[in-house]
Amino acid sequence: MRAKLLQCFCAGFVNPAFIERPPQYVARFLSPAEIHNFGKDPECDMTEDFVAEALAKGDECFGILDGQTLAAYSWYSTKPTRIRPPDLFLRIDGHYIYMYKGFTRNRYRGQRLHAIGKTLALQAFMNRGFRGMISYVEFDNADSLKSTRRMGARLFGSIFIFGMFGHYIVFVTRGCRKFGVRIERERERSASGVPGQETALRIQSGTK
Repeated sequence: MRAKLLQCFCAGFVNPAFIERPPQYVARFLSPAEIHNFGKDPECDMTEDFVAEALAKGDECFGILDGQTLAAYSWYSTKPTRIRPPDLFLRIDGHYIYMYKGFTRNRYRGQRLHAIGKTLALQAFMNRGFRGMISYVEFDNADSLKSTRRMGARLFGSIFIFGMFGHYIVFVTRGCRKFGVRIERERERSASGVPGQETALRIQSGTK
């Protein structure tokens, strides 16, 4: 049996300590054409299938550029988004934006570009009317936990996923309810080739 513990965070304010980017970089949302171009670089860790799925559901990518080099990026969505295991999806309350797949090139690490990029993106989304940014971090990812807390995000709940042979038991703590956080599973394609609708897993809710 495989088990995962996801710690869920919400950033509900813009931390002024991370609004200022280093002057040599440009920070902005990337166009689909730019995303496809950067995706050709294996170091960017954006496969063609990943990019196609993300753009098809309207997700946006916020990047930090060093000239023509994509130094760091993070993705944002309001739609159910694939997690690991890849047949599971995370859904949140539509009043919030979901941040996923944060990336920083090795040679740019240590400059807080992950936190800066997320903070600038959060500022942009809050200007559009979103209440805040939701993300999850696996409990053993110390660097991401540190970066997430540094930008001012607070822990509001946890998700436990237990899987074996394609079957899953999901336990969601009570704090996730406020933010509409839940896990869903995608049905197999029907014999006609038409995708099935997403169906929610049977989830146990906690009391903590």
